[in-house]
Parts: sequence; C-alpha cells; structure tokens
Amino acid sequence: MPETNWGRKETIIWPPHSPIYTFGAVFLALILTGLFVYLRFAFALSPLEQFYLPLYIKTSIAPNFRSSGKYQMLLMSDRKSRAWYARQVDVAAGSTPQANTKPIPLVLSDSARQHGMIYLYRSAPNIYQNSALGSYLKQQVYSGASIVDLFQWPLIFGALAFLAQLPLSIPKDIHRRKEMKYGRRLKGPILVTPKQFNKAFEGTGIGLKVDRCRKMLRVPQRAEDQHFEIIGDTGSGKTTIILQMLRQIQARGHSAIVHDPACEFIERFYDESRGDIVLNPLDRRCPYWGPSEELVRRAEARTIAASLFQRTTDRKDEFFIDSPQKILAGPVAGDWQYRRWPEATESDTSLVEPNWQYFCCAGSVAHHTLNSAQYNIHYTICCFPVDKVIRLRLKMDSCERSSSLGNPWCKFNGAKRALHEVWKAVDGQPRNNRPVR
Repeated sequence: MPETNWGRKETIIWPPHSPIYTFGAVFLALILTGLFVYLRFAFALSPLEQFYLPLYIKTSIAPNFRSSGKYQMLLMSDRKSRAWYARQVDVAAGSTPQANTKPIPLVLSDSARQHGMIYLYRSAPNIYQNSALGSYLKQQVYSGASIVDLFQWPLIFGALAFLAQLPLSIPKDIHRRKEMKYGRRLKGPILVTPKQFNKAFEGTGIGLKVDRCRKMLRVPQRAEDQHFEIIGDTGSGKTTIILQMLRQIQARGHSAIVHDPACEFIERFYDESRGDIVLNPLDRRCPYWGPSEELVRRAEARTIAASLFQRTTDRKDEFFIDSPQKILAGPVAGDWQYRRWPEATESDTSLVEPNWQYFCCAGSVAHHTLNSAQYNIHYTICCFPVDKVIRLRLKMDSCERSSSLGNPWCKFNGAKRALHEVWKAVDGQPRNNRPVR
C-alpha cells in the first residue's frame, strides 16, 4: 500500500526561511541609491569631473594595495605641439575623435582656443604615484572634495529609503516566520487588538473599554441595531460592559429598552424628569395597561388565551387547556364585571348585582381586597354561583402572599390551600360560564 504524505512538500531551499522582505528592502534601497548617484553624476558634476571620475575612484582606493600605476591623462596642445594638462575652463561637453581609440566626450572650450590650443587628446600610459595623482585630481579637478563628499547626499537618500521600508518589511518577515512555524489560519476567530478590530470593521459606534488596552473597541455604527452576545463567568464583567453601552446611549440622548430583572440598572439610569417608563406591575411607577384596552374584536381575546394555554398532542389534557382559555378570554374581552370586595356580612348582597348569576374571582382580586386596597385583575381563577359568594367570604379567615409563587394563599377551615382551590371549600362546583347581566 503506497504511503500517504500529508502537508506541503518542503526542501532545504524552498520555501526560503530567510527574511525575504528585509532583503527585498535592501535590494530596493540599493537600486534607489544607484539612481540617486546617477542623477548626481549626470546633472551635478562638470564634464571634466565626469571624465576623471573612474580614475579618481581608482587612485583613491589603489594606495591601499600598491603605490603606483599606469594612467592616461587628458592633455591639450597648441600649434607648436606643446602639451598642457586640461583644466575645468579648458574643456566643455562634446566629442573629440581620436586615432585608433574611442572618442573623448569633451571638446576644447572657447577660452582654450583663444589661448592657442588646437587639439585635445589622451596621453600615453605613464606611471604615476597613486597618492600623488589622487591629490592632484582632488585639488585641481574636484576642488578638494573626496569621493564621499561628491556623493554624500545620494548615499543619505539611499539610507533613508532603506529605513523607510523597515517598518513594513520587518513585521511581514515576523508574520511569515510565525506562519511557517505555527501554520496559516484558514478560518475561525483570531485574537486582535482594539486598534486592529476598529481598522478591520471600521468601528465608529459604541465603544467598549478593554483591559490593558488604551483604545476602545468600537462597534461599527451600522451594526449597533444588531444582536450582542456577552458570555462570561460570574464577575468577568458582563454587567460592566452593559453599563458602558448604556452610558454612551444616555450621553447621545437616545432611547433604550432595558430588561432588568435584578433591578441593577434602574437605580443608575432611571430619570422621571426625562420621561422614563417602568414596565413592572409590581412597581408603583408602572403605568396602567391591560390587554383588553388594545383589542379591536372579540376574536383577538381568544387568540391571546390560545397563545398562553397552548394545546398538546395528548387529547386527555384538552379539558385543562380549553377551560383556562375560556376563563381567560372572558376578562380579556371585557365581558366580566370586577368589583372591589367590600366588608360584607352574611346578609349583605351589595357584593353582586341583582341580575348576576355567577361571580368570578381572580388571584389578584382576593389579595388586594383583603388588604383593603385598589386592585388590578391579571389572572382569572374561578367562577362561583352568586348564592355561594357570601358564604365563601365569611369562611375566609386570613390570607398571606407566597414569596416563591407570587399567588395569594388563604385558610379555609384551618387548612392552607392555594386560591385556585377555592371552589373546593364551597358546596358548589367551579363554573366556567360568563355571568349573565
């Protein structure tokens, strides 16, 4: 069976492990330096300086290896065949043909011709002392400037070009080295700094302060209306992040809907003068609201009841689904009349209207009534025949609220039972019919 080789094939020379981006920066800097040197040579040096430059470089370096060498100098002659060394004022740019050799890229200047010079030529190779010839060229041709002085600025510009590339090339080499060592990320999350996150996603919206980072991690403004999932252990700072977001929303003057079951944010951000609204039926600041206030037609009451008491696949539970739906649909539709429970006696019939046949009792009714306070109806519990209501009222000894269920509990004949079992304390059976007026 052939052996399977996984991963990419690597050799000693490929892929290269050397810092190729830094080497590329050095190469580009050398090219730029050569370009700067050429511009200096072509546009800043005189024609004679350009002609003697190779000889000047050679005589400046050669003394380190040997004392003398054969060189050809640029001479000019008059009609009497007398020769003189050419100076800056004696030559100009041009071309002078030579016998059996390449032309000289110079011509005699008008000043030299006025002094009787007629011909410009190269001398025969003669032996010169390197140091002496170098000193002559430096003083007579280059006005005391050395090779480094001539090309000082091109070398400086080349070094600056190299240094300007290092902030780009070195991080790329480091990133490439890490990829070769740890592998390349194809997909999935990656840990970044807030600066990198803001740059990648154009974060300009709500900001979050991150530990050990100066800049805030900002969410893109176009994504502020999307979902945020904040996950962390207890004490990791989830509430702190929400507080940061709410403070920035408050500073903007925008509105926010806060679900605050632990009442952590209402103390910090609630401002009645600003028009803040508390939606909590157990809070005195909560405005009145009932589902029946918004109904347009009676069918909507049955829809609300069906959504709260949903059917199951088991047909045996139909009674326990249909009955609560019918009981809840009545008060939601506004068909049943609710009244505060008065201090009634056994002969007092002011509790009900004369033409009522049934009286419906809700958990919140019983609780608030026994405390002699205004009540709000939230959940309908049961219905009784009118003739049983007074007897039921007299059999109630006391009531107290359960902290776990939030429902009122009442004592009937010494037994503590939930209020939804009230109908068991009377002779009649619970009725689901609406009262007839």
